[in-house]
Amino acid sequence: MPFFLAYSLPLSGALRLHSGSRPPLPNPPHSGTHRAPNKPGYFEGWYVRICSPSLPSPFAFMYSLEEGDRGRMQVLGMETDELLVTREARGGCFPRPAHTPTGRLDLGQWWRTQDVELSGARPLAPALFHQHILTGYQLNALQHCGSVRSEDIDWQRSSATGLRTGIVCAYNLRTTPLIGWGADGQRSTATWLSQLQIFEPGWQVLSAYALSSGTLMDWRGRRYAFEHAPTYVEKNWGAAFPSRWFWLQCQQFEHIELQPEYFTEAPFDPHTLLTLTAVGAMRDLCLPGRPQAVLTRERIGMIGVHVGGAFWEFTPWTCEVVRWDAGWGHWHIEADGHRYTAVVEAWADARDDGALVLGPTTRGMEFVVRDGARGALQLSIRDRRTGRVILDARTGRHAAVEVGGDWAPTCQPPRWAAERRAFSPPLKALVYAGEGRRPRGVRV
Repeated sequence: MPFFLAYSLPLSGALRLHSGSRPPLPNPPHSGTHRAPNKPGYFEGWYVRICSPSLPSPFAFMYSLEEGDRGRMQVLGMETDELLVTREARGGCFPRPAHTPTGRLDLGQWWRTQDVELSGARPLAPALFHQHILTGYQLNALQHCGSVRSEDIDWQRSSATGLRTGIVCAYNLRTTPLIGWGADGQRSTATWLSQLQIFEPGWQVLSAYALSSGTLMDWRGRRYAFEHAPTYVEKNWGAAFPSRWFWLQCQQFEHIELQPEYFTEAPFDPHTLLTLTAVGAMRDLCLPGRPQAVLTRERIGMIGVHVGGAFWEFTPWTCEVVRWDAGWGHWHIEADGHRYTAVVEAWADARDDGALVLGPTTRGMEFVVRDGARGALQLSIRDRRTGRVILDARTGRHAAVEVGGDWAPTCQPPRWAAERRAFSPPLKALVYAGEGRRPRGVRV
């Protein structure tokens, strides 16, 4: 094809591109814990999704801390959409609540141990962790360990069945972060204004693309070993998840077509990594640090694309409008920038109801999230001046799809059609002034 370069994105290509030494990424904003405990209703949560051909399906690991020292683990095996939920634990956290906040990702919690005191919870070498910790986890930017024992499962909230007694799930992962958020250093996903804790809830992509190697042990009595599995990590914090939202994420595309002359931010490589995150939400705008003092409720939408070392950010502070029409089964979101238009469309199989997952509400943890891992998705970016499609990427089965909030409990929610116009010029100027320089990536 003389004008359009088309290629597949095999995992081996990604490995060739990233097999050499790479400088470590700086810590993304909001990685660690934010504030002292004992704030009524306050939560912080971390989400890790890992995909590998050697795993039966993607797995998602979710950790939540409520009011500083009450915690819960969730493990979602997406082949059969089975959820494992631990009972709530109090204490056994590190860093200890008195030591918060922390700027880097390095946290964990113990439920049950072999021969050490819960009050002495601290990061351990992986071999020591699995020797001494029966139920618990530890997570940092480079290492991820966890174990769940059957005695610590909340069976009323878990949908996983047929699990044996003893250790029902254990994992040990080594992670290499490759792409955080933004192309010119790690950025706050919701701009620097999220440092003021005025958005309810807060949201940060910690790793838009990472590679994990390790083992998943004892899941249904089987052991899986994998290398360089694509991994995504994010964090939320606040008093509750939004009243309504959807989320799409994809790191594996069977087919990619692009116009290489538009992707000159970094040396072009046919095996360059591509990762997409898109979201639409109804969130609260509050007084700083006071989630109960709601000033207004606003719609917000975003399409974020990392490709070829560049960051294409379609948001209300970078383009004219973001609009969407979404509901479980079919998602459509598009954004009109000044030079480019981005469109994301995703589908869940008609037989795929996804899995209900616990999320924080003002009433506590409830099933307000519906997750799927086998979505089809198409991403396209078009040059508005010429009408030329400069990026077209598709997958038939690797997209993560989600709806949440008041429409999650039913598989047939009403469609949600909405849009968000561009920020006002003063607010846009404030965003850019706080970021330190413009642009944050490609000028869309």
